[in-house]
Amino acid sequence: PKDTKAWVDLGNALMQKARETADLSYYGHAEAVFKKALALDARDADALTGMAWVTSDRHEFEASKAWAGKALALDPGDNDAYGLIGDADQEIGDYDAAYAHYQKMLDIRPDLASYSRGAHLLWLTGDAHHEGVRLMVKAIDAGGPYAETTGWCRAQLGLMLYGEGRQAAAEQTLKDALTTTPNNYRVLMALGRVEAGRGDYQDAIGRYEKAVAVVPQLEAVGALGDLYALTGHPADAARQYALAGQIDRL
Repeated sequence: PKDTKAWVDLGNALMQKARETADLSYYGHAEAVFKKALALDARDADALTGMAWVTSDRHEFEASKAWAGKALALDPGDNDAYGLIGDADQEIGDYDAAYAHYQKMLDIRPDLASYSRGAHLLWLTGDAHHEGVRLMVKAIDAGGPYAETTGWCRAQLGLMLYGEGRQAAAEQTLKDALTTTPNNYRVLMALGRVEAGRGDYQDAIGRYEKAVAVVPQLEAVGALGDLYALTGHPADAARQYALAGQIDRL
């Protein structure tokens, strides 16, 4: 297409697919698409923000900040660019800068993306757990264009509530999330953690098994191995630990 917006929309769809599947090959496809858009218009702020998203998810945080800065120079109201700079700040441990960029994002447009980032940072830093929970609820209420993103917020909320000792509320939040996103591996992992925490190992094993079947994340594979070992299944545990080793090497 000769329309940069069509390329940007395709790039964003590919990045969303990467979130849903944890298939890192989508990053390369998205990068190629965003570069197509920039070849048509080097000053397309949305394409620049797309490149910031790709490099952020690759943990190339300085590059992400540079791409996002270029987008903001063209469009000072690009709240996604502010969010990506805040993400980079958070990852490198500059929490004050992350707070400032997330607040700017909230000032421009309070929505799922801005509320959830603020909530996660508040929880991460331990500054205001209750405020973090409140903001994550607001993120869920705001909703988003993809069920996966709301599912991520519900998974985070469940873990926040669990961290506060509100186990029943955490479990109900996560079970409610599964009614709309039954194959969301983040929700399944979070519920498995909560169920294991109250000693319901068989249910927890079932959650982690399903999560691993969707996306074999290192955290889920390791936790499943631990649960197999704890419940007297050493051969199954050994298989999961071997898989975890393979994933770690990759």
